[in-house]
Amino acid sequence: MKIALLTSLSRWKNTRYSSGLLYIAGYLDKKGIENIIIEPPEITGKDYEKAFQIILKRLREYKPDLVCFTSNTPETKEVITLMNRIKKEKIDAFYAVGGPHASARPEDFINKGFDFAIVGEGEETIYGLIKTLTNKGDLNKVDGLAWKKNNKMIRNKPRKLIENLDDIFPAYHKIDMERYVKMSDDVVRGFPLRGATVLASRGCPYNCSFCACSYVFGRTLRFRSPESIEKEILILKNEYKVEGIWFLDDTLTISRKHVEHICKVMKKNNLLWGAQARVDSLDEEMIKLMKNSGCIQLDFGVESGSQRVLDDLIGKKTNLKQVEDVFRLCRKHRIRTLVSLIIGFPTETREEMYETFNLAKKIKADFFILSIAAPLPGTKLYDMVGVDLNVDTYHKVNLPGNEYTEIFNKSEVKDVKQLRDKFIKEFVKIATIRFLSQPFLIFKLWMKLPNKMQRLSYMLNTGKRVIKTRLKNSFLF
Repeated sequence: MKIALLTSLSRWKNTRYSSGLLYIAGYLDKKGIENIIIEPPEITGKDYEKAFQIILKRLREYKPDLVCFTSNTPETKEVITLMNRIKKEKIDAFYAVGGPHASARPEDFINKGFDFAIVGEGEETIYGLIKTLTNKGDLNKVDGLAWKKNNKMIRNKPRKLIENLDDIFPAYHKIDMERYVKMSDDVVRGFPLRGATVLASRGCPYNCSFCACSYVFGRTLRFRSPESIEKEILILKNEYKVEGIWFLDDTLTISRKHVEHICKVMKKNNLLWGAQARVDSLDEEMIKLMKNSGCIQLDFGVESGSQRVLDDLIGKKTNLKQVEDVFRLCRKHRIRTLVSLIIGFPTETREEMYETFNLAKKIKADFFILSIAAPLPGTKLYDMVGVDLNVDTYHKVNLPGNEYTEIFNKSEVKDVKQLRDKFIKEFVKIATIRFLSQPFLIFKLWMKLPNKMQRLSYMLNTGKRVIKTRLKNSFLF
């Protein structure tokens, strides 16, 4: 069989590649299954018709037997529409979809025309599906598969998680890597690098009420070996001239041993890097180790400045003292920080939202993300909100912009979006001052890396654009 792998049209503007598709492609290569990732040139604006015609041309040339999509929750309607348009063009193939939404609610795809939905990790399930279709075998025996028989969805038993992550490896040669690794400040925020993303572990043992990550990768932590990680790092560094890495692990710092492995690999290869972390998983010794290995930024899901919200509504299992201590240590050792915050949880009060705002100002982060709580299918928050969101609603709830909060806002604040916008304006001021107050750090990084004039030109142009935008929106004054 020949397999075509696709993302939604809107992802074609992304500056990050789909690691999920790269892993699927690499696994199928290993098993001798012919496959391609259909990835046309970048599109501008919403020129989706041009993008669709490119997809159609590639599919007609390739003649796949199975077309596979990946989709998160806000992309659900878009992916369903794309698949049905391709079907109408007489592309005779089976159609499958994977990703977090397919894992949580496969019926949303199966009932809209997809033949199969992949529930959980995709590599082994897609391979099992291909073997079964090739041999006209029994689909009931493909673990991790949802499918339709006699107008009824069948959901097979779950597939066991991949035990040895060294058995899978991303197929970078399948995509136009230069499009993604070209100099930008999107991989490690605020500083232009030739950057790439790497997944060094899978799984998260925590159970935050808003998070659906475990539906794909489970709660069992599994780690790649240092040898496998370094192999990937060397490919990115030597073949694609990458200067910085962003680790995609849900929480890279849970295991000290894992962090030590990462630090050793990154220091040996003299690359800058960043990752996501938890405030209860770091101490000063680990922060110093990370800093000395090239870590320049950590992202923290602090979520709230209210201990009640953290304990009763999120289940975060962290406390506010840990937040303040870790951000202080990061400032001390000059690791930049991003804080991710959420307001609008059911029963949350205006006072508690201001507690979040005040904590954010106090910890002096370098970057801020402030979202409104949105109930993704499969999460505890979805059950707490108690609103059955359909495919059309998912499309409208375009995270993190989130214009449709009135559908599921169960907090005690009716104007939560206006409050969020007010907070963001203040955070932009803080972030701007923090950025302008660190010229030595920026100069040090600039001196360390090659292509100095290209990097300087990028920084100047970006600075002008940011300042112009912020002045226009009265973010500075």
